[in-house]
Amino acid sequence: MPAIRTPQVNRTKPFLQEDRLLSVQSHVVSGYVGNRAATFPLQLLGYDVDVINTVQFSNHTGYGHTNGNKTSPEQLTAVFSGLEVNGLGRWAKVLTGYIPGASALSVVGDEVRKLKDRAQSGSYQEEVIYLLDPVMGDIGKGLYVAEDVVPIYRSLLSQATIITPNQFETELLAERKIDSLQSLHKALDTLHSSPHSVPHVAISSIPLPRRLVESLGLPPPPEEYTALLPKEGTVEQLRTWGYPGLEQDAGLKQKLTDGIRDSKEQEEEPMVLACFASTKTADSAALQTYGFALPTVEGYFSGVGDLFSALVLAFFKKELIADAFDDLANTDNERDSSRPDNLPPFAAAVSKALLGVQQILLQTHLHTLHVASQTKQRERIQRDSDSSIVPEEEDCVPSDPELDSLPPTPVSKGALPIPARTARRMRMRELRIIQEKDKLLTLAEVDKVGWPASLLNWSEILHDERVEI
Repeated sequence: MPAIRTPQVNRTKPFLQEDRLLSVQSHVVSGYVGNRAATFPLQLLGYDVDVINTVQFSNHTGYGHTNGNKTSPEQLTAVFSGLEVNGLGRWAKVLTGYIPGASALSVVGDEVRKLKDRAQSGSYQEEVIYLLDPVMGDIGKGLYVAEDVVPIYRSLLSQATIITPNQFETELLAERKIDSLQSLHKALDTLHSSPHSVPHVAISSIPLPRRLVESLGLPPPPEEYTALLPKEGTVEQLRTWGYPGLEQDAGLKQKLTDGIRDSKEQEEEPMVLACFASTKTADSAALQTYGFALPTVEGYFSGVGDLFSALVLAFFKKELIADAFDDLANTDNERDSSRPDNLPPFAAAVSKALLGVQQILLQTHLHTLHVASQTKQRERIQRDSDSSIVPEEEDCVPSDPELDSLPPTPVSKGALPIPARTARRMRMRELRIIQEKDKLLTLAEVDKVGWPASLLNWSEILHDERVEI
């Protein structure tokens, strides 16, 4: 019997498919977190997205009651195996988010390494852009995941092109507290340097004193954002890093604005939410770091980080990376950074992502105001004991811990229970990603549209003793 001949395969570039993207993170049936927050924007911006769900939940945990299950390491391995057998793992970009267990995270990390090795092997020599969103926890809330996940994330940093941690996650990964701009520089430098060597770091949120933000020269919101505000709002009012008053009745206005920062009514040292986009090459000793200052709504919004990471990856242009490093050796040179077309590629991607997120957040907040205002003006629906009508929403804003802790209201046999107040409030605050898709498309089509930034002068900052956070 003659031997079976294996046909010769002539490999030709490219191995990676530039419009293919893999997203590995959580999934909820209702709402917008994890893959639900990332997939639609990525598809809208032109990517063919393959999705692997690390959990399958009914809704996010902010609702107070969640059902579902986690994807086991064995199940993840089986999914990746099926993709590999069929030659489907040719993603040019990879996004990973919430992965709750160390074993599952190790599986995903191993698969990313295999993909990167394949792309670099033989005649290919191609680069996979990997955005690692190390979803572990937040300040005031602690860890969302088991402690043994943290060292696994540290081991994956060397594989990442971009990471998007918040302050809490940055401190865990860099193993140092961030309480000053000097310590922020040390944390960034740790992540940029060996053995981690992450080229691009976006710290999504660090609260800073307003005086410090002003001293850094971080610019106010762009016109593309302020134009969405009610007519009563002005750019000058936004310079205080709060929202202007809205013309509702006094009681409702008070309820809805209690949770919004206003520098004239808050603590003596008002805080501003800042984002930092930092780049460092292997052959450069200097960090190129841009700062962004953002208005802050203190209401509970879920999926913001997932949306931000997806947009950063979507807007990051690999073909321009080399051009961005030409002037890294001298970061003290001032450049006009008022628009993303004047920024290097990574900072430009963060600029556009921030504007997209802030526009959606603002429109979600204004939608909540509108719904609450309209329902308050209508007469309360009268219900008898046999009715299954869900009550109006005017009592859902803002958060009230005592009322929010009440369980769903039972009704007559066979009818759906009236959702708990927390669930009704969460539903009102689901990100309006679908409804605001045109704004995301504008970001992709117009080069000059983005959130303004300022290049940090580290040589001055590191010699200034008055930069405590």
